Amino acid sequence: MIYTPRVLDYACQTVDAWLLEELNASWWQLKSSGLGLPTVRAICDFISILRPDQSLKLSLSIREIGNSSIVFEVEGMALNNRLAFRVRLVSCAIETVKYRPTRIPDWMREKL
Repeated sequence: MIYTPRVLDYACQTVDAWLLEELNASWWQLKSSGLGLPTVRAICDFISILRPDQSLKLSLSIREIGNSSIVFEVEGMALNNRLAFRVRLVSCAIETVKYRPTRIPDWMREKL
């Protein structure tokens, strides 16, 4: 069986890779520019058992875009196309000086 906390790590890494690919900025680069996207909620459902020797295919989709929030969903599929887990991560856009919620910028919203 897979070490349970790693699933959240996989999900967070998948989101960061997506941000880098789609927005040309990692989570850290966004934060350094004054826009934070901290995770404010994480929900993880384990659907089927994964063995340590199984490989995974991870996919990411955006389920909802609010005024200042984004709901990411990461699914982990075993190689036999069996859904192993689903993680929903809710991120909130904040401006990093005052650490207050802020509207998702238009340039980002267009790419989401």
